[in-house]
Amino acid sequence: SWSEKIDNITGKVTRFDKEGVYACEPDGRDYDTAPDLILYLSVMLQTLPDLLNGESESAAVDGNGDGYGLSASSFNAKLAVTCAGGSVYPLHIDNPQGVSAGDTRKL
Repeated sequence: SWSEKIDNITGKVTRFDKEGVYACEPDGRDYDTAPDLILYLSVMLQTLPDLLNGESESAAVDGNGDGYGLSASSFNAKLAVTCAGGSVYPLHIDNPQGVSAGDTRKL
């Protein structure tokens, strides 16, 4: 797997490999290969937003009682597997520009 980092001063983008980390973004095309995984992810992605949004109205971001404001209609899943005793998976934020770059992920 690989990621990119952006220098705050120069804006230069540098790609780096994450040794011992294998990642993918499973979708419906992977059903024949991993049906249980696809079913699990599908159920989780359809269930979690409503569950978490309803968990606490005090978590409302926008004041409308929507909890965290997570959407059950706009989502994605990424699966990362790390190898024991040799993976390098640095702590990172996928998109520090957030909403200004069109990224509305919250979880």
